Amino acid sequence: MPKHPADQVVWRLGAIRIDPDMDHPELYCLILEGAKDRPLLCDGRILFFTELDRAEELIAKYGSDLPYDWKDLEKPFFHCDIAEALHALTEEQVDQNASILDAVNFLLDLVECSPVPMPASYKEILFKTADHCTFSKDMKALFEQSPFAPMDVVNAMLWCIGAIVVSATIV
Repeated sequence: MPKHPADQVVWRLGAIRIDPDMDHPELYCLILEGAKDRPLLCDGRILFFTELDRAEELIAKYGSDLPYDWKDLEKPFFHCDIAEALHALTEEQVDQNASILDAVNFLLDLVECSPVPMPASYKEILFKTADHCTFSKDMKALFEQSPFAPMDVVNAMLWCIGAIVVSATIV
């Protein structure tokens, strides 16, 4: 009997754009989406790559021991546009394209694989931000109701990026 789609484990592509002057992602990673999403690791480090067509090869080399139901590698499924999210937070305070929500959720998934413990205050800020962005694009409302400001979210995101970078490798 086939698994229900919600119970399936799927390899998916993640795309990361950091440079606001670039019009495409600079890095890619592979996420094993299931009950708990997790990135492909190489020697305990989060594996990033720059050439999209290497996904199959990297799963075969570093993820062949991980069970999955199917692969969705045609185009990125997860998007983490750091440049757009930071701009939306600091300049617009509107999450029009869900870039803040996508970036925060992506960073939270990846930082879980880092050996660096996340400060409780940053975790709280990012979870509250993600919860708010799930139901509203208006960031001003979040900051009016919360004890933290846009720069607190920026700092928490930058902390996550640092923790991920020290726990990553690019192949």
